[in-house]
Amino acid sequence: KAIAQSDFMRKDAERALDLLPGSVGVIPSSINDAVYKYREKKVARERLGLLPGVSIVAVGATNVNDVHKGLQLLKKIPKSSKLRQSLFLIFGSGNLTLPKDVVRREYGFVDSESMMCDIYTASDIVLCPSLYESFGKVALESIACGTPVIAFTGTGQAEIVERTGGGRLALSNNADSFFCEAEAQLDELTEEFR
Repeated sequence: KAIAQSDFMRKDAERALDLLPGSVGVIPSSINDAVYKYREKKVARERLGLLPGVSIVAVGATNVNDVHKGLQLLKKIPKSSKLRQSLFLIFGSGNLTLPKDVVRREYGFVDSESMMCDIYTASDIVLCPSLYESFGKVALESIACGTPVIAFTGTGQAEIVERTGGGRLALSNNADSFFCEAEAQLDELTEEFR
């Protein structure tokens, strides 16, 4: 029996292997829910040395230069976007290119679950612009911490956002839609939503 990590990956495998629908089973990845859970944003920001009233956007991957993660999209943040006024917390190995006027704090590869939880919790949103993602562990960890995710439709992350209500989905491979959804989520974010 073939097994996939998400329904998105199951459908893709069935299509690629010309199998009948339902031929591939799904066993979702998991996260450490003893660590990745709701915490107070104020406490996480204090631990990371971040100011309380600043707009914070997190983005990252194991390797930020992996083209499959879609992070090159962030070079296209529109000049008029309020995202440019946010502090970007970047996690993962590699060098992420952002517009020159975007303020950033880079953490490199983070191997501490507690620190990753603080990064997610301290952020207002987490950007997940991957066009192809089998599951989307970053999305699930972020949502478990109470921080909404912005992702593209038709991905593993989209499946997580749809099932949890933990964020917004942009039209697939549409930068304008992605940045519009990110800004809308920033405008609507409340502690009650978290």
